[in-house]
Amino acid sequence: MDSFELTIREYAKEYPDFEYYLKHAQEIKLHSESHPDIAIECCTSLLQGLSKAVYFRLEPQPDEKKFNNDAFQYQVKTALSLLGNQDDALEIALPQACSHLARIAGELRNKRGDISHGRNVPKELRSDASLSRLAMDVTEALARYMFANLVILEDLPEDYAANQIFNESLDSEGMSIGSTPYSKLLYDNDRDAYVDALDRFKAAREGSL
Repeated sequence: MDSFELTIREYAKEYPDFEYYLKHAQEIKLHSESHPDIAIECCTSLLQGLSKAVYFRLEPQPDEKKFNNDAFQYQVKTALSLLGNQDDALEIALPQACSHLARIAGELRNKRGDISHGRNVPKELRSDASLSRLAMDVTEALARYMFANLVILEDLPEDYAANQIFNESLDSEGMSIGSTPYSKLLYDNDRDAYVDALDRFKAAREGSL
């Protein structure tokens, strides 16, 4: 789950609420060997949570009641459909394929999970560590894909500090107010104009190369 955690932390400033899912990742790693069924249950919980986050951020007209009542596999399929490029045959097929994996994971959770359903002892069915490791690997890749594509689709604003040369160029053209340079004023008060100017600046530099 390390790559998923790293991606979440990379965008912690822009998506602080998503650090909530780091606990899921940590629990998956913690229990993958000692309590495989708990790890698998945490995998489904993570994917279900991310599916809800994606749906309510990207769906133009979300139906909260219907979506929350949908089966786990359909929640995952719907979220991936919102994230994928509908002009790409592979990305169109991805939601369908992953919904099958989600269905299997959901069935494992229902039949063997130790948290959502109290179990009599001794348990009749137990998952082994190899199955939980497989679930962890699949969940890591899918969760990373979901979050990374969400970031791309939401089109995060340009980072002011990352464009120092451009900012200095803007400052030479406009007036500062007190100690606040013109570029920062434009960034804070008219982000669209700042981004448009930055795009022209980048295009001009690329054209001169």
